[in-house]
Amino acid sequence: MQFLPFPPVSLSPGCARSLGTDGAKVSGSMHEKRNSGWLVLTLFFCSGATALVYEVIWSKYLSHMFGSTIYAQTVVLAVFMGGLALGNRLFGGKSDRVRR
Repeated sequence: MQFLPFPPVSLSPGCARSLGTDGAKVSGSMHEKRNSGWLVLTLFFCSGATALVYEVIWSKYLSHMFGSTIYAQTVVLAVFMGGLALGNRLFGGKSDRVRR
């Protein structure tokens, strides 16, 4: 016996209309929202991966300059956290005023 987290639904032509799956506007807007959601998630993932790569590169450069990796990691972490705080300060209030 197979466990289903939801009850099975039969999709007859009359049932599909009541679910709103055969209308072009409803279906199109749902797919656009799903596609834009995946696009945003992909962009966030790429942004985070890029930030991580830059963090490693700057750590390597600064460890050569300071001679110790602990000071390099401290500087990189402080600049990263400072950038987050500055971005929140500059754009945090504006994002609250944007209409959805």
